[in-house]
Amino acid sequence: MILLVGVNFDKTINYFSNYLVNKEVNFLFINIEDLCTTVKVKENHFLIKNTKIKYEDIKGVFNRMVASLDNVINNKIYMPNYALLTYVLDFELKNVINRPLTTGSNNSKLYQLSIINCKELRIPKCYLSANNLVNNLQQFKEEKQVYKSVSSYRSIVNSLTVEDRSKPITCPTLFQEEIKGTNYRVHVVDENVFSLKINSDSIDYRYNFNYIFREETDIPEVIKYECIRLTKELGLRIAGIDLIEKEGLFYVLEINTYPGYDCFEDYMQGTPISDSILKGMLN
Repeated sequence: MILLVGVNFDKTINYFSNYLVNKEVNFLFINIEDLCTTVKVKENHFLIKNTKIKYEDIKGVFNRMVASLDNVINNKIYMPNYALLTYVLDFELKNVINRPLTTGSNNSKLYQLSIINCKELRIPKCYLSANNLVNNLQQFKEEKQVYKSVSSYRSIVNSLTVEDRSKPITCPTLFQEEIKGTNYRVHVVDENVFSLKINSDSIDYRYNFNYIFREETDIPEVIKYECIRLTKELGLRIAGIDLIEKEGLFYVLEINTYPGYDCFEDYMQGTPISDSILKGMLN
């Protein structure tokens, strides 16, 4: 039995579910929004719509517990069951990709960049600010910068313009030196590395609706090994790593601990990332 954990509106969970259906692989899905109603977490089993699923019968887990924690904290019934499910995924079940315990590093991008031990990859200059005016900031003031969300919540990356410098910073914001080069999205699953080269005329290619070109490509072996090593150091088995290459140097922007890999696999031959996830859960 293979277990998928997440929310039913998650595109990546739905993509992987369809992949398993096409492969004729039996799986069970736990929608974490159903905790305390149709899904209950017990000492050695799940009770799902009154069906008992023993932990020992679960061969592997694909975990995407990406629900808003606001719903957890404000619900006195839901919160302890969410915490119990997290414990089970961390300590009771085998072959979990990824364990919740390992996924918190990019809740703060700046924190994550401060703890990774890069050898071949470079880290752009960056700093955090809040409750301030952009004009008051002294860090690399003469250099071009971008700004974005400091948390794992998605935000649009924008260049800092002259007009922006007169604006207040009303929430924690990450400022980073602007690296203009070629974007790469690298997915690591255990020892496997899959990379896409992304050409775009926009700072944030995810929101470029005019020109964007993705192609499956290779990256230098030393960068591959670095990506695998950093993924392991964070305790992850799958990661989506955002890189920019400029003049032969590779910069790391973020290591996504719940990577939405499906929109990248669409540009690859076959389903190599999904294949590796399935293999990782069964081994």
